[in-house]
Amino acid sequence: MSKGFMWVCQNNSNTDYARLSANLAQTLKKFNKHNLVCVLTDKNTKIDSPHIDVIKIMNDDDSESHEIKWANEYKAFALTPFKHTIKLEADMIWTTNTDWWWYQLWQNNLVFSIDCRNYRDNIVKETPYRKLFARNHLPNIYNGLMYFRKSKKAQN
Repeated sequence: MSKGFMWVCQNNSNTDYARLSANLAQTLKKFNKHNLVCVLTDKNTKIDSPHIDVIKIMNDDDSESHEIKWANEYKAFALTPFKHTIKLEADMIWTTNTDWWWYQLWQNNLVFSIDCRNYRDNIVKETPYRKLFARNHLPNIYNGLMYFRKSKKAQN
């Protein structure tokens, strides 16, 4: 089974996401030694980490003129080198072994995390971009921690 972790990493004027990506990859490899890591980035963001197995540089950057670099998130499905991908965000860290997740996740084509918790163990409900979710009565879904299988069902 081809499986691994992937996220989009693009620096902006406030945050060094390359450094954060290196930290995330290091913590992933510490606890999940046999998992691969892929980072999707742009030509301006330089990443150097022995803990990242694959660095994919996007030819077209839909976030080039944006300060918040969310416009390339949708490319994860098309650009992942894995059949089974856990998509993360660059500003996370890993604190435990989660190898058992794969056995649960691969039974599905697509799994989103819901009702995520902060470091104080409170469900995150109030953030600037969550107002759209509340206004439209949408579930408290996060794509910052999700799983997808490269399949026609997940693609649809």
